[in-house]
Amino acid sequence: MLSIKSLKSQIILFVLITFVLSWSLEFYMIHHGGIENIAMDFLLMWTPGIVGLILSLLFSKNVKDIGFKFGRLKFYGLAYAIPALTAILILFSLILLGQGQFEVSPKLVESKGSVGKAVAVILLIGPTLSVLIGFVSALGEEIGWRGFLHSRMMALKIPHPFLITGIIWSIWHWPLILFSNYATSSIPLLSLFLFSCVIISFAIIIGWLREASGSVLVAGLAHSVHNAWMQAIYPAFLKKGPLDEFLGGESGVLNAVIYIFIAIYVYRRFLVRGRETTGNVLLPVDPSLNG
Repeated sequence: MLSIKSLKSQIILFVLITFVLSWSLEFYMIHHGGIENIAMDFLLMWTPGIVGLILSLLFSKNVKDIGFKFGRLKFYGLAYAIPALTAILILFSLILLGQGQFEVSPKLVESKGSVGKAVAVILLIGPTLSVLIGFVSALGEEIGWRGFLHSRMMALKIPHPFLITGIIWSIWHWPLILFSNYATSSIPLLSLFLFSCVIISFAIIIGWLREASGSVLVAGLAHSVHNAWMQAIYPAFLKKGPLDEFLGGESGVLNAVIYIFIAIYVYRRFLVRGRETTGNVLLPVDPSLNG
């Protein structure tokens, strides 16, 4: 029987506690406003982080393994650019495909009094303040997924750790997609499938950024930028077409295809090559986890 101090037991314990607590919250949210309940959203996103921090303190007596260091600046640039440029590409693809028209959000124009003021708000506040505010929530998830879980999978040299983390991360969202208002199309099962493709691919991208930078803060930024640009910034410039619910948005075909291509490139260019040349993936993890 596995010792509770073993890394495998820590992973199992983390996943079980996180899912029991998170799905209990999601059950409450399903019956009380879904993802429109901002307070519950925040608590849900911090559940993996809180569990990860508590277990790190319990088993390691510190949180060094989470990855609370600044890391290299270039990875912050990549963490911002990848989801932001993907969102811009989705916007122009929808317009070119005839599945949308360029239009500044009428509601925002009305509230601000002019198109110019509305655009200024979107381009000045969205990419900066919205991302920073979203970072506070996103970091909670990343402390759990790309902090606690990631470090232990790397220490155990589990094959395809970023892929496995992505699958777990995807399943964690499923109740809100199937039974609440997180589905982005009129067919929840299709939204679930596309969302899973997006999240699993994105997990490979974020996992690489976290491992290459050594910082969970980089992972938190990538997560926050994705949420801000996919859910708010690019849609503010789009009048949706009839197939937008299937093609656009976070759970759309276009996002899935783009992230899958990027994930394949990252996997082949950095992860596989790193394993072949060093026997590990890019960087060593905290050696204290092995002892």
